[in-house]
Amino acid sequence: MFSLVLLFLISRLSFLSRLPIFNDEGIYLRWGQDFIEYFGRGISPVSIDGKQAALPFFLGLIQLFPFDPLILARVMSVTFSLITFITVRAIFQKLFPKSSLYPLSLLMIFCPYLLFFDRLMTGESIMTAVFSLSLLITLTILENPKTRKAIFLGIVTGAGWWFKSTVILIIPAVFLVFFIQAINKRAKVLRLLWLNFIFLFSFLALILPLLLNPGYWRWPFEEGHRLVSFKEMIRFPLSLWLSNLRSATLLLFAHTTPAVFLLFIWGVISGLQKRKIIIPLIFFAVPLLSEIIFFKGFDSRYLVIILPAYLLITAFGLETLPHRWFKASFAGIFAVSVFMSSVLIVSPLRYYSTYLSYFPPIRGDFSQYVVGWPSGYGVKETVDWLKASAKEKTLVVFLRLNSGNPDDALLVYLRKEKNIKVVPVRYLGSVIKQIKESKIPDVEFYYVSRGNQLSGLENRLTEKIRFKKPLDSEYVGIYLVKI
Repeated sequence: MFSLVLLFLISRLSFLSRLPIFNDEGIYLRWGQDFIEYFGRGISPVSIDGKQAALPFFLGLIQLFPFDPLILARVMSVTFSLITFITVRAIFQKLFPKSSLYPLSLLMIFCPYLLFFDRLMTGESIMTAVFSLSLLITLTILENPKTRKAIFLGIVTGAGWWFKSTVILIIPAVFLVFFIQAINKRAKVLRLLWLNFIFLFSFLALILPLLLNPGYWRWPFEEGHRLVSFKEMIRFPLSLWLSNLRSATLLLFAHTTPAVFLLFIWGVISGLQKRKIIIPLIFFAVPLLSEIIFFKGFDSRYLVIILPAYLLITAFGLETLPHRWFKASFAGIFAVSVFMSSVLIVSPLRYYSTYLSYFPPIRGDFSQYVVGWPSGYGVKETVDWLKASAKEKTLVVFLRLNSGNPDDALLVYLRKEKNIKVVPVRYLGSVIKQIKESKIPDVEFYYVSRGNQLSGLENRLTEKIRFKKPLDSEYVGIYLVKI
């Protein structure tokens, strides 16, 4: 167990900053700084930009430590992913007590899809931890139905809601498991109905303070446009559902590797024949079908929550292979998974430009992490250049304060710098006038751009340097402002 945990941590923590700060990571970290700042003023926001408050709160707390905020955030993500790893092992042992845990452990460690999001701080690793714990608690309830277990299940799920609302996909899965169990064991129908009620009551009790706070509903929600409306639903949008199903299948096929996907299909077939994977399959299928039916499009992040159940079924499929095929199949799958995971860890750009070139739709989804302004390439270089320039003088850095890279990331990295003041570009005239009147010595004014977005200051800017993105024409530009 210790060696597997060590291998898991090595895979998650090695070259952790090789992929630079992603757009959403910069946003979440900036929100974290804002949250702690509000908190210090005696204000306790329940939401930031319509998002739940727990993730910004914890990301704000870790930035109180004097280390790279991106590394700290990603280490926090890895911590939650370790909870998932340990929990899924416990689930597999409970479902298949006679089976070895090594194949499952290695599948989880070297699953490129899971590994990638475990190493990012976008909240998905928290959701997989909540999902896995919910599945484990559900299994213990079926073994020994106790009220306190249903309360605990509601608390875990409710706590997950404070991080991301994706957790709501767990609720119909739990309901369906209890319903099937009630049909199979009619003597326990009332007991299971009671536990269902207690679970839902505990969940609602935990999230009610958030839902009843008027401040939560005052923030602009941006997620609604991603969901199928009631009017669209009654039109039976079959083409959308088929498109979503295709996207989900391709994402799993490409990012978990084709061999693992085929093994998952075998695990479903063999498991249904023996009725051994019904509960993991429900926890896989219900969230997946919900996303296919209710979402207008697919992002790779949507499927991360179901990966624990997916890998449980895959590990079972491997166990049920004929003995003469087992060693060869496992060796081949393991070798491919290790190779693909290693490429993803060491060179995300190569993973994108070579392997994903065989899957154009999936390559388009992955491009947000390595291509264009959402990618973080050029951000850290900009920070280092400004810090070096500020060693013997004061810098005033103007930003447009767009949401995302590079603006949010620069705010995160530069907020604690004593010799660098970050100011919204709309205050450029008044700030320059104020500093000139104050006769503060050794002050230079800079503007940092997202590509060619110069805020109408073309005549006042002299380009100092630009940091180009490696795979496209986008760049982060640093300009000296003429006064």
